[in-house]
Amino acid sequence: MLYSHGSVKFLVVLYSINVFITFCLSQLGMVRHWWVERHDDKKWSKKLVVNGIGLTLTTFILCSVVILKFNEGDGSLSLLPAH
Repeated sequence: MLYSHGSVKFLVVLYSINVFITFCLSQLGMVRHWWVERHDDKKWSKKLVVNGIGLTLTTFILCSVVILKFNEGDGSLSLLPAH
């Protein structure tokens, strides 16, 4: 709250970025899971495709949000990992 000076707009952007990072990581984990389990599950390829599409979509949305917000002049988003 101190870093954002109570800006709800900024906090909502950070929240949405964190949500899509979590979605991307969970979809990536499921893609890896189905790849490892491909010898034990007969329908592994269908499940891998579904989670692969989910990974692609969530990654695209995450990149879009970060690029759009950075281009709007909210460059402070890029400084957060450095702290």
